[in-house]
Amino acid sequence: MEPDLAEYRDLIERFYRLMRRSRRMALVEAGDDAWTLQEMVAHLVDSASNNHQRFVRLQLADRLEFPAYDAEEWRRASRAKTASYRDLVALYLLYNRYILHLVAWLDRDCLGNRWLSPDGDRTLAFLVEDYFAHQRWHLELFERRIAEIRALKKVRGGGKRARENA
Repeated sequence: MEPDLAEYRDLIERFYRLMRRSRRMALVEAGDDAWTLQEMVAHLVDSASNNHQRFVRLQLADRLEFPAYDAEEWRRASRAKTASYRDLVALYLLYNRYILHLVAWLDRDCLGNRWLSPDGDRTLAFLVEDYFAHQRWHLELFERRIAEIRALKKVRGGGKRARENA
């Protein structure tokens, strides 16, 4: 496995630019259980934090167990809606730049090391690929959520100004 660092960097930078352009919609709720854009950004910071641990520790041991991750519980406990959107977005970018650095310098001899996950064993190579697949999936979800918010503003009769801010 040779990671496509240029593709990963472009993905992170593109997502960051979209997050920045979407700040006025960050706390708009699109439905009862739908995550806000701000909660999505916080989730991606959580993901970076969890995967940072995995990427480093799996270079230090052949097999490791890490706790499971429950996104809804982390969402509830983090109270991301009360955080600064600007800070979360900056943290997303900086943390992911560091993740890219870690991936660039991964010890290739450790790519077969395993996380003993509650869902089955996962190699370090798989975790790296899956991390960026997760980013792509969330980018698409983020774009869909923006479209939902814009549609809601039109339905609610937000007028020209609301549409311009969306």
